[in-house]
Amino acid sequence: MQSIHNPPFIWLISGCSSGFVGELTLKTLSMGDFVGVSSRKIEDVEDICNQYPETSVAITLDVTKKQDINQSIETITKTFGGLDVLVNNAGYGYLADIEEGEDEEVRRLFEATFVGAVEITKDAWRGMRSQKFGRIIKNSSQAGNRANQGTGNER
Repeated sequence: MQSIHNPPFIWLISGCSSGFVGELTLKTLSMGDFVGVSSRKIEDVEDICNQYPETSVAITLDVTKKQDINQSIETITKTFGGLDVLVNNAGYGYLADIEEGEDEEVRRLFEATFVGAVEITKDAWRGMRSQKFGRIIKNSSQAGNRANQGTGNER
């Protein structure tokens, strides 16, 4: 039986510093794939890259900064020869009731969780389109489906 996983794939994963996607990154690397392990603070992902020095590269990536997005795509392409899979995971939560939420904070939240994902997807897709292969995965919070106190619902 042929495996559905034919490594190596080349991944760029945003927001690798903690949680589920940190585990995804380690699993992907353990399967023999190449991974651009990214975070706003590169020191937060160095431990992962130290475990897989031949198949990973630490990338500073703040998805609200176009220069970081461009540099991340360029780094993964130069280091491993392309990009097959983009995992959009970067983001954070903001706790406030609707009437108490600060406009600037809400805008920053959307820049990180929505606009940033759109921008990096557009850049990644250009290369994927030219190589006629690619996958884009968007990881999100359960908060998009279920309101909790302090996330815009009524008390």
